[in-house]
Amino acid sequence: MNSRELRTFLWKWLLVAAGLHVVALFYSVGHQSVDEHFQILEFAGYKLGLTPVQDMPVELGAMIRPWLQPGIVYAVVRGAQSLGIQNPFHWTFALRALSLLIGWLSLWALGINAARWFRDERSQRLFIRALALLWFLPALHARISSENWGGSVFLIALGLACATSAPAVWWGAGFLAGLSFEFRYQMGFMVAGLAAWLVLRAVRGASWKAPFYYCLGVAPALILGTVVDYWGYGKPVLAAWNYFHYNIVQGVVESFGGTPWWSLWTMTYTDTWPVLGSLTLIACVVAWIRHPLHPLTWAQIPFLLVHEWIGHKELRFFYPLAAAAPAYLALALAPLPNAWRTRAPWPKPLRVLGRLAIGTLEAYQLIALLALTLTPASRKVVFESLVQNQIPPGATRFELYYEGLDPYEQHGTPIHFYRDPALVVAPLGARAPSPGPYWFSTSSLTPPPSSCELIGRSLPNWVVSPDAPGSFRWPSPVRRHSPSGSTPASR
Repeated sequence: MNSRELRTFLWKWLLVAAGLHVVALFYSVGHQSVDEHFQILEFAGYKLGLTPVQDMPVELGAMIRPWLQPGIVYAVVRGAQSLGIQNPFHWTFALRALSLLIGWLSLWALGINAARWFRDERSQRLFIRALALLWFLPALHARISSENWGGSVFLIALGLACATSAPAVWWGAGFLAGLSFEFRYQMGFMVAGLAAWLVLRAVRGASWKAPFYYCLGVAPALILGTVVDYWGYGKPVLAAWNYFHYNIVQGVVESFGGTPWWSLWTMTYTDTWPVLGSLTLIACVVAWIRHPLHPLTWAQIPFLLVHEWIGHKELRFFYPLAAAAPAYLALALAPLPNAWRTRAPWPKPLRVLGRLAIGTLEAYQLIALLALTLTPASRKVVFESLVQNQIPPGATRFELYYEGLDPYEQHGTPIHFYRDPALVVAPLGARAPSPGPYWFSTSSLTPPPSSCELIGRSLPNWVVSPDAPGSFRWPSPVRRHSPSGSTPASR
């Protein structure tokens, strides 16, 4: 393809990616990990006056978390409140839209390098289609998490640094790389790796201005992060050093349990879609081996090695690597040098089997794409949204009774960010309900009483049949109950 055809092809598929990201905006709600909620939303809730200090995570007292991302959440919520928007689920809708926009921009920043990174048309097309259709990207980009924001912002920086020869853009790339560090401190290894690649390129004859301006851009981002940390903690603090000392020097990270280096391989099979996760990791390794001088190789291998060295591992720690998977897939499958190619054609039966296997894999990955994009990341948050929708505007008291675990706690820690001030939550049977209809949540598999009406589910009806409430197997459907025996009005 010539440059004009390539640009047209790129923008066509970027529009497809934008459409999938819009779908994820409405469906991929909630948090995937507890840190995504408690270390960001509840931190912002603390500054907003929603979360009392006694219910804050230990990281607040230890002063080990960056405040830049909670500060952005704080600014978005304050802006929404100034417009009269008080529903916390409308706040997170806006935050999810911002998260998806950052993720989509990372796809654009990678895509503009298609002609630089791939010489043949087949690899260019594969790379660009993967940017739009890779199975986990819309759901990943919807996450308001430090792993997603740090990884996406860094990929924007890397894409710009590779695509330009303008000092101002190199400075901007450095600034964005510095912001990625302030979103997640582990991104510092990628920031340093990209700087090393720019130095290597300069040694090999490129301009030395690139690493100079890049490093010059990182500095103000670090200063900004330090200022925001001062605002968050209320005192001068070097939170990045505190984080290192707390987790590595004091060894607190090891208290969460150690895992061997090969656990990443097992997690890609057990904690993701089987086969697809493992193939994605294999593509990364093959791309690194085949392209040792590629900027992604230099930026991301140090990040991987450090996480392999640390005993405690979770799959989400490696999401910044996964965000670059479209490039790795195309780099791994790029044509081999002529000297390595086999000149004998494959037998026809093998060609047919190969096409069948590839078609099956493509269909499987599209199913995974739709499933992840259309289902919530957290059914608990869907439940809390259902409750919020039933609270009348201006209500001073709204009673919710539950069976089993408190739906407004997670791992024993109270959730405040999504909790309406009028909401009163108590175990079913703990006290006599007030006169009139009251509400309760249950995960019981027994049919509901005749005086109960199913209001909503934490999964869509197309996943769980609305005609079979007794077979509901996911947590926390919301039901309304009238103790007088009268039937509440349907909604």
